[in-house]
Amino acid sequence: MSFASRLAARNGTNLRSFCIDHFLPFQGVVDGDEETLRRVAALARVDTEALWNTALVKAGQLRWTYRGIELHRTVLRRERIALCPACSLADIEANPGLRPNAAIHGRAAWLLDPLHTCPLHGIPLFLVPKDPTSRRTHDFAHHASVAVPSLAHLAASSVPRDLGSLEIYALSRLAGTAASPLLDPMPLAAAVRLCETAGAVLIHGPKVDLKGLRRDQRRAGGGRGFEAIAAGPDAFRRLLDLLVEAKGPRVRNDSPSAAFGRLFTLLSAMTRDDPAYDAVRDVVRQHALDNFVLARGRDLIGETIERRRIHSVHTLAKEHAIHPKTLRKHLRAAGLVTATHADMSDNNVRIAADAAIEIARQISGTLSLAEAMAHIHAPRAQMDVLIKAAIVTPQQRVTGFGAQNRYATADLDALMARLTANARSAGRNDTRLCQIPTAAKRCCCSAAEIVRLVLDGKLRTAKSPHRLGYMGVLVDAGAVLKAVRGPETDALSLRNAARAIGTCDPALEALIAGGHIAAFTGINAVNRCPQTLVANKELKRFKARFVSLWALSKERGTYIATLKSKLDRAGIEPAFDPVAIGTRFYARRDVNETRPTK
Repeated sequence: MSFASRLAARNGTNLRSFCIDHFLPFQGVVDGDEETLRRVAALARVDTEALWNTALVKAGQLRWTYRGIELHRTVLRRERIALCPACSLADIEANPGLRPNAAIHGRAAWLLDPLHTCPLHGIPLFLVPKDPTSRRTHDFAHHASVAVPSLAHLAASSVPRDLGSLEIYALSRLAGTAASPLLDPMPLAAAVRLCETAGAVLIHGPKVDLKGLRRDQRRAGGGRGFEAIAAGPDAFRRLLDLLVEAKGPRVRNDSPSAAFGRLFTLLSAMTRDDPAYDAVRDVVRQHALDNFVLARGRDLIGETIERRRIHSVHTLAKEHAIHPKTLRKHLRAAGLVTATHADMSDNNVRIAADAAIEIARQISGTLSLAEAMAHIHAPRAQMDVLIKAAIVTPQQRVTGFGAQNRYATADLDALMARLTANARSAGRNDTRLCQIPTAAKRCCCSAAEIVRLVLDGKLRTAKSPHRLGYMGVLVDAGAVLKAVRGPETDALSLRNAARAIGTCDPALEALIAGGHIAAFTGINAVNRCPQTLVANKELKRFKARFVSLWALSKERGTYIATLKSKLDRAGIEPAFDPVAIGTRFYARRDVNETRPTK
């Protein structure tokens, strides 16, 4: 096309008129038709094969080939002409006998839309303004003549720069020397579009306006995208990870469209039916399944999701009707949520679906302690007793991880069913019946003991007509007392023993401490607690030998003070030190042999 246009310019006309004058089909020149190019070569007396080898040949709708390499229309500049000011000046200088516009010849590389830099001089290509006249379309020499006056200024003012990585790749594809495992199997147009879109999203964010980018922004985005993708699928997955991380811990990021933005739109909508992107779609699809909260049955870039792999705290809580804060604590207790998730929103905390669903199912069928108390109508004190006795047990102990133990509803219902399995209806005037806590207080036992008696079938219950649940279970306190009372013993407690010998508790304790009365440790028949007891036999022995001043005054019907004075006048001393014992005891032998006078 460039050669035919320059040939026309050398003969003082434009390309379209030249074609008409020589009966050449204009579209044949533009499309690289073989017969048309052969006739052009004959007119110019050049090698037909050389002209054919440098031609862009139309291969189909929006498709062209260059030396057997297919190029889509989107990767080519056709109506717009780009040229290098330095190369153009060199052409003019090398051909002083030609008009400048005829001296400048086009390069195949200048037709590549992703190329923004001259490979030879390393300066930006100059994009000639588009001519609104349709008759000048594809006329290279005409467009070059527009640029000729400013070529020197453009060459002098251009800042040298290195070729971008995508520009180098495009040139290598044109030369047939490219080497990228992910991009090489793709048509060049698809590879360029993928790199430019991915790079723009990386630099400007997922909602970048691709059509609004300047040429330098497109070049920077294409280079960034190529560098991130060229190494292959693993490198592309790392790019996707970067896009996910860039969203931040509090920004909702529960779908690939939110994280990948225009890149996801390119693959899922704009090129949905283009097989050129299939390999890339597979990478994105697998990455999305492994990293995003995608429900079963959802369409993911043309394929239906058969199984959910990832849940978020938000979706899991919503699906199982659990408060997100409760769910977070239990997931952390199970090790599925760690301290690194603390600053993340519920939508961004992603967890393996299978393990998370199992935890959620356990929680959804359980209640917190407060809810469990309300469920069986038990006050906190009674609930604590039942838990301590392991009658009520949590589904999973997680209090050490910041979560609350939870109690299975089925277990609580089963407990209440057993407590009322053989219950009778309580009469309104049956005073023998009382609630379990009341019976425990009356019988000096634990409520847990009464519950176990009921569960073991040793105690029958009744249902209160006024109360529900645990507090509505009534028992006979007398029956409870018989069931929990321990074996009787032939001994007295310290208090009763003190009364039996006519003294006070401290005095009896002093006598025991001094070895005057023998005591032993036994089990209380009522509360089954260990206590100090004194055998009746020991008390009889002691009473036969000793008597307190108080007991002696009762026996003789004399006031204590009067009796003490008489004993003192008779010279009868206490059997034990009254200061150590705290009261006066006398040997019966002394008081019986020597009766004090009046």
